[in-house]
Amino acid sequence: MFAQIDLRSLLSRRSLAAAAVFLAVAGVVAGLAGHQVRGAVGGLEDARPIWLWGAAFCFVGSLLASSCVWRAALALCGGKIPRTDAAACYSVGSLVNSLMPVRIGEGVRLALFARRLDGGDKAWRMGGVFTVIASMRLVVFGIVVACAAALGAVPLRFVVIVAAVAALTAAVAAVTRDRAPKGHVAHLLDAFRTLGRSPGRGARIAAWIAVATGARFLGAVSIASALGVNRPVLAALIILPTLDLAGLIPLSGNVG
Repeated sequence: MFAQIDLRSLLSRRSLAAAAVFLAVAGVVAGLAGHQVRGAVGGLEDARPIWLWGAAFCFVGSLLASSCVWRAALALCGGKIPRTDAAACYSVGSLVNSLMPVRIGEGVRLALFARRLDGGDKAWRMGGVFTVIASMRLVVFGIVVACAAALGAVPLRFVVIVAAVAALTAAVAAVTRDRAPKGHVAHLLDAFRTLGRSPGRGARIAAWIAVATGARFLGAVSIASALGVNRPVLAALIILPTLDLAGLIPLSGNVG
């Protein structure tokens, strides 16, 4: 599949130049903060390798589960893609996100998955797929926040916000399930219509998100354990929501 994809059409010269500037700035910052960087590297030298290997396997598992999330969500609009291709498309987006600012990788990922949709209005339909994924992730994120709030790690008010988003998603799916799309913009709700007709598909997406989140959580616990943190589980419950919240603010790449 990827032999036929012209990545030059997805990454313009302006985007590559922006990435080069961003990496140069990151290098300057790393040079100015050399003492802190050396301290971080020194901490890794003292880490226990078995936990780091465990974290690596967990994060790879999280990536594969996340690609299954996109594969299942794409099926809401009739898109079909093999698991290997889904993993490749998702990985390309993650790679671009890790190197470039403003989360350009999300756009690359959307473009790659949209190629597997048949018919017209692919942009609107793929936008609906992305909205469903974001909503489901927010619900699972709310469960993680609820667990952290139960331990006093984060404020409970975030759980209320997430519950409101979950209720809104369910309401949109219920209202639109029997309505035929009229106009191009209406195809933005195609994925929600399918959710309303087949709630089991939504449960499948949520399950894959839960698997991906669980793998990331175990990875965070492994890293905390490798670095000798006293309470690695509590640390992971704080780190995971913080990283997810930071991911909602697309100001930079993931170099940090």
